[in-house]
Amino acid sequence: MDNNNINKIQLTLKTYYYGIFGAIGGVFSWLVSEKLFIHLDTGNNIYFTALYHGAVIGAFIGVFINMADIALRYSLRHTFKKAMIGGVLGALSGSVGLLTGEFIFTEIGAGAYGRVVGWIVFGIVLGISDSINSGAQALKGALGGALGGLVGSIFLEVISRLTDTRAIGKAVGLSTLGFCIGGFVSLITTILMDAWIVVQNGNLSGKIYNLSKYIHNFKMSKSTATIGSNPWKANIYLPDTEVDQVHARIKREDDSLIIMNISDTKDTFVRNTKIKNNHILLDHDRIRVGNTNLIYHEKRSAKRKDGQL
Repeated sequence: MDNNNINKIQLTLKTYYYGIFGAIGGVFSWLVSEKLFIHLDTGNNIYFTALYHGAVIGAFIGVFINMADIALRYSLRHTFKKAMIGGVLGALSGSVGLLTGEFIFTEIGAGAYGRVVGWIVFGIVLGISDSINSGAQALKGALGGALGGLVGSIFLEVISRLTDTRAIGKAVGLSTLGFCIGGFVSLITTILMDAWIVVQNGNLSGKIYNLSKYIHNFKMSKSTATIGSNPWKANIYLPDTEVDQVHARIKREDDSLIIMNISDTKDTFVRNTKIKNNHILLDHDRIRVGNTNLIYHEKRSAKRKDGQL
């Protein structure tokens, strides 16, 4: 099986697992909000109710979407870090989304449409937060989240109306919402990737790191992606004992991405040549750090010649 087919399978699996784990997060959010909420004194404040439910739903969906990396055989520590960040950002997005929906529903009187808008806002903010967490562009994450929120909220409303038992309807609806948001965020950010790195060997063989947000940063931006063996410090984590904790750095320069070695004791190779200074990355460049081989991919409207911008 060639590398292109392997990459397509990996990307398909990512979307599938993001959807499944998002659905699991939706079920857990229902269990926690339904069981714990009865112990809280809300004073019949509908906005506090929306704030609480939104935070719980967003936190669990955010955590579980990022836990999908476990199913894709990625580092447990790296996944834990992403999941915790995803949970915090998810709680914020859920609160914003449900408060928005409740306001439209109550103050404007938009009925179910208000809740749909709220879930779309929830999906947008959650998609943006996932993009921040994963290396995708925020706009693409927002688009995926909006589509997921729209489709998921429609299913949520329909399922809730069709089921005789409110609890079952809400549980199924939230799991569907989580599936749609997780799946659409992954699908859109995957389809619209501009630059990415694929791990070719080792425990993370087939792992794809999205570099889109680095190639499209504003020229004054200092944002960079680091390659290393420390899951807490590196954006591109490689569990290789021959890779330094922070080994190399990728950043934007003009309209290209460049790579530089930042390790004091170990080297970085591109096309089997040791790099000394900033090196412009070209499509299909083979990068080697430690014992790990990486392939750089990019989409360009115009192809560049070797070593040329």
